[in-house]
Amino acid sequence: MSKLFVDQVDPKTATTLTLGTSGDTISIPSGVTIANAGTATGFGGTNTPMWFVRKTSDQSLSDNSYTKVSWNSEVIDTDSAFASDKFTVPSGAAGKYYISTGVGFYDNSTQAYHYVLIYKNGSNVSADPSGITTTSDNTNRYWQTNNMILDLAVSDYVEVYVLCDYTSGTGTMNSSYFTGYKLIT
Repeated sequence: MSKLFVDQVDPKTATTLTLGTSGDTISIPSGVTIANAGTATGFGGTNTPMWFVRKTSDQSLSDNSYTKVSWNSEVIDTDSAFASDKFTVPSGAAGKYYISTGVGFYDNSTQAYHYVLIYKNGSNVSADPSGITTTSDNTNRYWQTNNMILDLAVSDYVEVYVLCDYTSGTGTMNSSYFTGYKLIT
C-alpha cells in the first residue's frame, strides 16, 4: 500500500473527480472530520419507500369484530407500493420501517373498548393494541393512534385493523390516516 501526501486534489477544469472504481471500498478512519462547504449528495440515503393515505369518508364498524380499514385518499406513495388498502415492500426495499396510524371513531356511544391494530402479513404485530379498555361510557368521539418500528422483508405487507365494542348505536370511523417510511440505517 502506498501513501500520497497532498493538501488538495483538483480535477481538470469542468470535469468530475472520481475516487476509486465500482466495487472498490474507500475507508475513512474514525476520528477524521469531513468538512463540507458545498452541496453534499449521495450521503445518508433517503426515507423511501414512503406512503401516506387517508380516510375521508365514513366506514361502518361491526360490533366486536375486526374490521380492515379501507383508505380512499392516497397522498404520497413514492414507490407505487400502496394498493388494496395495504403497503407491500417492493423489491430492494427490505429494512426497518417507521409506521404510524390514527383513527377517528364516532357515533359509538356506550362503547366498552376500541383498538387500532397494525397487521403484518395478515397478523396483529401491535405489542399492546392501542385503545381504550374501560367500562362503557357515553363519549361518542375518540381519536386513537398506534406507532411502531417493524423489520420488513421484500413482499411483506402492512395494514390497519380496528376492533370496537359498542352496546348501542352504530359504529363508525372517519378522518383517519396510515403512513410509514423506510428508516435510514
